[in-house]
Amino acid sequence: MVDLRRLPPELRVLVRLSELQTVAPLEQSLGGITSVHRPGMIEHLEEEVREIGQHILHALDRIEDALGGDGDDDDRRRPRRPRFTPPIYQAQPSALVEVRGVRLGSFGMCAALILVEHRGELPEGSEYTFEVQQRIERRIVGGSTYVVRIGGPRRLPAPLISPTHRPDPKGHAVEEEDDFNALPPWLQATAIDRAKFLGRR
Repeated sequence: MVDLRRLPPELRVLVRLSELQTVAPLEQSLGGITSVHRPGMIEHLEEEVREIGQHILHALDRIEDALGGDGDDDDRRRPRRPRFTPPIYQAQPSALVEVRGVRLGSFGMCAALILVEHRGELPEGSEYTFEVQQRIERRIVGGSTYVVRIGGPRRLPAPLISPTHRPDPKGHAVEEEDDFNALPPWLQATAIDRAKFLGRR
């Protein structure tokens, strides 16, 4: 389940799923989807070639391991990549996207590629979150929270500064009286000294 309800509608979300087995047909198991794009044959073949190339690299890494090679440990221990299906699903704006009735065998895995596109006018530097959750009968058994940040400098809230003066009815500035009696006894002397240092007393 991908919970996009905290995202503004100006953010368009595209989802591509790995190969799944579902209780009902996949198209009937999806929720929160507004449209489906099915890539053409050329796009599909290009994806197949990329995946075959990855499989070849993994096979060469395993052969190198068996021969006791000194290759890069990171390259030789790449995790198994899921195989993604061609359809690309567009989520409804600010919706709850879910795949119901997924069947996973022992040590099974599934994955989703999620693309978030900015299609509107959102404040520069603003941040929005969405969650990806795995549920079993309404019980959350796993998940992560992701942050979408709009490019540009981050806007910080205006500082909260307590005014030190207030105007009197005639328009002249009058110093506010410091109520040091409201402070704990052990802080009163420090507060008075600080007020004197700042010229407020």
